[in-house]
Amino acid sequence: LLALVYHLQSRFASLCCVVFMTEDVQGSQFLYPEVADAADTEFFRELAVPVGEGAAGWVAATGRSLRIEDTRME
Repeated sequence: LLALVYHLQSRFASLCCVVFMTEDVQGSQFLYPEVADAADTEFFRELAVPVGEGAAGWVAATGRSLRIEDTRME
């Protein structure tokens, strides 16, 4: 997965790339970061995103891609 992150960063010139995996927790779907390459990787260690919430949750819910120009906003 880390090789995928590096490949995506080389193709899209991004400073932050995170691969999330879904997990069902008591009947609700959550995204957990599996691998991240960012300036602050510690931020992602305890992150759990409900599917449908935030940018990553929206992507998981819709199946559509999303590129965020200013990650400070998300």
